This record gives sequence, C-alpha cells and structure tokens, in this order.
Amino acid sequence: LEILKFVDREVAAAGAANRLQAGVVLTGGGSLLPGCARATRDQLGLAARVVAPTGLGGLVDSISAPPYAAVSGLLLWGAHAGPVEGGSPGNGSLESLSGRISRFFRGLMP
Repeated sequence: LEILKFVDREVAAAGAANRLQAGVVLTGGGSLLPGCARATRDQLGLAARVVAPTGLGGLVDSISAPPYAAVSGLLLWGAHAGPVEGGSPGNGSLESLSGRISRFFRGLMP
C-alpha cells in the first residue's frame, strides 16, 4: 500500500487528479496480485483495472499477459515510430533507440 500512497501524492503534486476521470490502468506482474485493483481503487479513489497487451502477433498466447505489457508497448512503438532523422530502421544504434524512447517520454509530460 505504500506505493499507492506514493502514487497518490505524485498525482496530486502534478495537479493531475482532475485529469484521471477514466481511472487507472494497472499492468505488469504486480498487477496480478490478488486484490491489487481493489486496493488501488480504495486508496486512490479512482476506477482501476488490470489490462494485458493487445495488437500483437506471433506468440500471442505467450506474451498477452500483464507482465509483458511494457516491453510489448515499447516494441510496438518502435515498430511504428520508423527511423530517426539520418538513421535507418534496424541500424542497431543504442543511442538512437534511447533517444527515441526519451523523446517519447518527454512527449507524455504536461
């Protein structure tokens, strides 16, 4: 429950409490713990649900579970983001990948 208190403080500090009308989406391995959604709902006072990745192909049965959501999302984003300026798809540059990921997260900031 300490993590939920931390999340609640961070949401309030960011002034985002009024922008979360749809609630909270839980994913990752911890979201499968019994009572996780209920505890989140009770602590934050918001709707909470556990989700798994969608829009995947191939080994869908193996990776369509909450623990694989973050990596699946990053892979889908990378597949659709295309090459960076001056680069080519699949050039293997760790710097270009980290740059794309950091630009993605900066784009999420208000």
